[in-house]
Amino acid sequence: MQNEFSWSSSRARSFSTCKRKYYFQYYGHWGGWLSKSDDLTKKIYLLKKMTSIPQLIGSIIHFQIENILKELKKGSIVSKDKVFKESLNSFKRSWNESKEKKWKQSPKDFTNLFEHYYSVGQSREDLLKVKDKIETCISGFFDSDSYKFIKQVANSDILSIEQLSSFDFENTKVYVNLDFALKHDGKIYIYDWKTGQKVQEDERQLSIYAMYANQRWDKNYDLIRIFDVYIYSNLPVKVKLNIKSIHDTKKYLRKSIKEMKSSLVDNEKNIANIDNFPMIENVNICNRCQYKSLCYPENWKNLK
Repeated sequence: MQNEFSWSSSRARSFSTCKRKYYFQYYGHWGGWLSKSDDLTKKIYLLKKMTSIPQLIGSIIHFQIENILKELKKGSIVSKDKVFKESLNSFKRSWNESKEKKWKQSPKDFTNLFEHYYSVGQSREDLLKVKDKIETCISGFFDSDSYKFIKQVANSDILSIEQLSSFDFENTKVYVNLDFALKHDGKIYIYDWKTGQKVQEDERQLSIYAMYANQRWDKNYDLIRIFDVYIYSNLPVKVKLNIKSIHDTKKYLRKSIKEMKSSLVDNEKNIANIDNFPMIENVNICNRCQYKSLCYPENWKNLK
């Protein structure tokens, strides 16, 4: 199996945040799942598979919405109470896996929480906030205008539910993970469920989804509708597409891909050297990074 170069929004986010983190995330971990790998590679792989409580909540909510929509496509309606109960049970199961360090058996198959691994204390109040956020997000989805609209659409018009796909952009594979897409009245509707706060890069991500839809379903941009749905705050945001926004997105992709490749030792074979990926100077960011024990093995506990 070869580590091939590709582009994704999460990959670009890592690259812009910290080059060293990017190296660990996309190169240093490679082969760390093999028993013959050296200890450092295995540790990088272990840390790559780590998640945090906010990320875990997001994953659980996305999984539940995926199930809701798949059942809807089959003609069944899932109750909000059932989804809330299953979500809490899923969080508790993951919490216990992490606390019991089951990830030592298999980092891929068991949850390893940042908060446990780095001894970030969680009070009873913190855990109650987790419960409240899960409940608020689930209610936000069920009460959203987006879900009400989706329920009115024919099952055969559903195009994609939580599907990892890709498209070609100037000979680079670009990965997209569409939360939901449907066709209606001659148009394509794409939805991205968000459990966090609104950030500027969310709109660019949707523009990239529109580029995928343009290729995948051969649909003109003026017939593509894209939405970020912030279910925690019950705020739907429709992103307007136009010639300029698509042009700017293509320009951004071109620049991002070029910068990533310029750091490689060998572009053709996608080979990287850690020396070409320096650590970030702003150590305030490092305190919440899963790789901090690699970058600061002696004093990561002192990071603030």
